[in-house]
Amino acid sequence: MKYLHSAIRFVPDAARGESVNVGVIVTPSDGGPGQFRFSSDLRRARAIDADGVIANVEAFEGRMDRMFRAPPRSRIWAASTS
Repeated sequence: MKYLHSAIRFVPDAARGESVNVGVIVTPSDGGPGQFRFSSDLRRARAIDADGVIANVEAFEGRMDRMFRAPPRSRIWAASTS
């Protein structure tokens, strides 16, 4: 089975050109249910967040939980540092 994936990137200020991957969404190409994971370590995102908008990432994670109707789970995905 093939899967489609999308990185969830945090870009606090597009003019500065800095971004950090904070999550991933994976769905099977046949249209089956997808899954997502957010980073359990947001230190890199906080380091580039001069305007204090990281709370938006945390709120987005909550919306994703509701959208995917996922039961509570531990955050196991670690963000790439490359």
